[in-house]
Amino acid sequence: MFAPENWGRKLISLTIFYPSLSVLFAMILNFFILIVFVVGLVALIKWLKRPAPAEGKPNALEVAKLRYARGEISKAEFDEIKKNL
Repeated sequence: MFAPENWGRKLISLTIFYPSLSVLFAMILNFFILIVFVVGLVALIKWLKRPAPAEGKPNALEVAKLRYARGEISKAEFDEIKKNL
């Protein structure tokens, strides 16, 4: 039963039907690393493709107020622009 000539056959049968826990742990760990990598890659691509923030750009109503304050448009034109917005 414990003869050296049977060790190879028993070792092969054990690794086929009962993989060692270290190999199983390595497979699971590699799977989770792959998932983290793919999720990170998708998040990076989404972050790079986001639109740039519009800081410092006045909106249409502010532009209309400035033009009305400068006298470029009349009160009726300003009210029309405000109504459309």
